[in-house]
Amino acid sequence: MVFAATVVAAGSAQADHFSIHALLAGDVALTDNEFAVASSLGPEPDLYVDVRPGLMLMSEGPRFIEQVLAQAEVIEYARHLDEPSYNAFGSWKGILLPGPRTDAVFQVDGATGQTNALTARNTADQATIQVQQSGPASLRSADALENVGYQATKETRVIESGFAQWAATDDNQPTPTTTNSFSGGAAVGVQRLFRHDTVGIDVGVTYLRLEEIAPVTMTTGLVPLVGSHLQHQLNPRADITWLHDFGRRWSGGLLAGLVYVNQIGIDPYAPQLPVAGATAYPVFSALVGYTDVWGHASLNVGRGVAPDLFIAENTLSDSAIVQAAIPLYWLETRPTHEPRLAMLGSAGVVRTQLLDSQSGGTLGQFDVGLLDVGLQWTQSPGRVWGVRYELMIQHGNQAASLIEPSFYRDTLFFTFNLRYPDDVTPKLPNTGQSVRSDRSDMAPATSGAEPVVPDPVDPAPTNDATPSP
Repeated sequence: MVFAATVVAAGSAQADHFSIHALLAGDVALTDNEFAVASSLGPEPDLYVDVRPGLMLMSEGPRFIEQVLAQAEVIEYARHLDEPSYNAFGSWKGILLPGPRTDAVFQVDGATGQTNALTARNTADQATIQVQQSGPASLRSADALENVGYQATKETRVIESGFAQWAATDDNQPTPTTTNSFSGGAAVGVQRLFRHDTVGIDVGVTYLRLEEIAPVTMTTGLVPLVGSHLQHQLNPRADITWLHDFGRRWSGGLLAGLVYVNQIGIDPYAPQLPVAGATAYPVFSALVGYTDVWGHASLNVGRGVAPDLFIAENTLSDSAIVQAAIPLYWLETRPTHEPRLAMLGSAGVVRTQLLDSQSGGTLGQFDVGLLDVGLQWTQSPGRVWGVRYELMIQHGNQAASLIEPSFYRDTLFFTFNLRYPDDVTPKLPNTGQSVRSDRSDMAPATSGAEPVVPDPVDPAPTNDATPSP
């Protein structure tokens, strides 16, 4: 954050546009299982208030746009008035256009928080479905990424990317379980653009350091299971992608690839275990998406290999997820691209298998289901109010339950997201993964304390122009 602030201060004098915005976001939540514990352990219902004041700086020059965001967080629980939680998070994002054919995106994030209170930082249509830690677990995290694209010809685009992620957790128990995990990697790829299709190939490698310090637990057999582990992995991957635009709004995509999980060195907490060779895991995904100048919907089904830094395990996950943001015109006298009322939601199931890099098999399996749906009312671009409901069910088999428990949880949120001044200049383009061949879903989105539904924008250029970053 210090680096980001220095960049802003140094470049603001040359920026064509520069703005500072005060932020206030938060929610009031009622839940029947505050710390996500198993039913046998007596889940605690609770009411808590989460308030996140902050500051956002936007700057735009001839070839550079950047955003700096910093927020504090105070969480107060009704049943635990003497135990408020104080957290903070922030980010810096920059988009650089060094030449007419080259674009670069950079982002750095850092956060502290409690894992049971992270849900409302994202809108309901951007919910993440993954295994969750139990108890009042605290989290510290940091990550950085960069992505550089070069339009080699009218039809060919070359991409280079890199990332680094770190996370540490503590379940705050008398005999604590802690994790300290790191993931980093790089990839290169080539995309070939056609009239309504894009075909690409990517190759990359990821390094993992997954450490967990945990009490010794006995299995149902006679062999004790040592909870602690430290794994080092170097995992290469390769995949092929295809995107197709069925029309101005509908698109689809396919991905097929291979990931090799390769253990490096001996686990110091289990030196008796052998070091196995690389194990290959096929991965795939299929996507159907709908995008418009306002709103979106998608269905994504697939299998992937990715680390879960919260629990310090590499995982193989099968998932089916639906996400949508749908305008509701009840408050409008006529259809408009600026609806004040919207329904946002995510629903899906994920089967997560914990990978055993020594044997090439799995250590345990979690089934996680999530329903997250809400209504969002935009009083003005800087005043957004909402109500949302989340149901989460997590079930692990016997081996997986030794790591995290099975539980279910209902939560009702009343949310608000305020920004002053309302209007943001400049608007930051989307920098996520495009689901369209023509990249028209990479249009600018409203910048704010947290993700919100995009403002109306002009249609993006087609493949006849250089894709935006």
